[in-house]
Amino acid sequence: MNLMHLVCHLCVDGLPREIPADVSVVFIEIGSNDLTNERLSVDDFVQQLTTYVNHILTSSPNVVHVKVLEILRRQQPRSSRRRPFRMTMNTYNGRVDDANRRLSEWSTLRGYFTFCRHDTEVRCQRPVAADGVHLTPLGVHKYWMKVRGAALRSVRGLPTRHL
Repeated sequence: MNLMHLVCHLCVDGLPREIPADVSVVFIEIGSNDLTNERLSVDDFVQQLTTYVNHILTSSPNVVHVKVLEILRRQQPRSSRRRPFRMTMNTYNGRVDDANRRLSEWSTLRGYFTFCRHDTEVRCQRPVAADGVHLTPLGVHKYWMKVRGAALRSVRGLPTRHL
């Protein structure tokens, strides 16, 4: 089994439409920028993402598992050099929580992808940089070690609901 890790930093529309034929497990890591767009509702975001997952599974017959990783909340910036943010942090994090809840429910009800939650070591504020968004070098290391472990479990056919 081969693995493909898709990272989307801008929006769901930026994810690739074609999956190589030798890939059987796909991890989708969605950045949080989609949810900063107030014109895009949480429902529309979840619909776009689940439609994309369905597209992967129907157009790529070798793909047997799709894992959608939990969207991380943003922290209050500890630096004043951060770009202005149009919505309050509470509003934004509420959208993240709502999207994560809906993706988890969709995963449970429909069952064609797995929603993977991060453990508290990744979710806590310690690994987050001063901008409140990005991870510190140590945070990135811990994050990728968790993703790597989940990827190895998935390739071996073991269940993966937590990173």
